[in-house]
Amino acid sequence: MYNNNVIKIENLGKMYKLYKNPKDKIMDAFGLNFWKKDYYKEFWALRGINIQIKRGERVGLIGHNGAGKSTMLKIIIGNIQPSEGSIKIE
Repeated sequence: MYNNNVIKIENLGKMYKLYKNPKDKIMDAFGLNFWKKDYYKEFWALRGINIQIKRGERVGLIGHNGAGKSTMLKIIIGNIQPSEGSIKIE
């Protein structure tokens, strides 16, 4: 059967690590912070997003500054990878 969904987003989430110290970011990149447990805080720009956009539909993203609009668009076009969930584009 023909599927009208052009974009299907399921449980989409993007988490950023906010480091307490700039050197912790470098140490983390090399896997050298294994003994520390609280060298960064998790910031979820997006979490639990579910959207189905059908062929011919027009969609607008509105929200306050920092709500995750640009982050979601960057994930849809493939500039950044989600931390969780899936996105299917047909």
